Amino acid sequence: MALTPFLEEVAENELRIVRTQLFPDRWRHFCDQYNLVWQYTPFEREHVQHISTDPGVYCFHVGHALDCLPPLGLSLYGGIATQALRTRCLRYFWEKDADQGRLHVRKFLQVFEGELTLGWSEVDTETINLKTLEKDFNDAMMPQYSVKDFSAAVRAARNAWP
Repeated sequence: MALTPFLEEVAENELRIVRTQLFPDRWRHFCDQYNLVWQYTPFEREHVQHISTDPGVYCFHVGHALDCLPPLGLSLYGGIATQALRTRCLRYFWEKDADQGRLHVRKFLQVFEGELTLGWSEVDTETINLKTLEKDFNDAMMPQYSVKDFSAAVRAARNAWP
């Protein structure tokens, strides 16, 4: 079936829908548990050199930095880098266009291209288990495009509705 211009516009708009679930108590608990210092950069190749070469946690968000509006940002995807954050994040430039890439990751990288901000925090892997941190972060933020790496209790609730 060929899409009419109207249906093409509807489909394009549907791609930009981001579902959010807000749990301020989870946010506070996460912040009390981890003392992370976040840094941010636009997710563009020319900004890659600003990303840390240490292990850590990262998050893609979409939003704006316009002075004429109140701040707004939505977390789309969170993950960890067991080696260098920079190396891990460089892989997303490949994955955005690769047929072998994860479909849900390619989707947000392409739909929000040019609008993404990457936030990251270095982590002392001697004192913090990165896999536990990743689950705790995803439990607190509930990023739409993170499909696993939640605790069992949150994963069950997250997948309760289509």
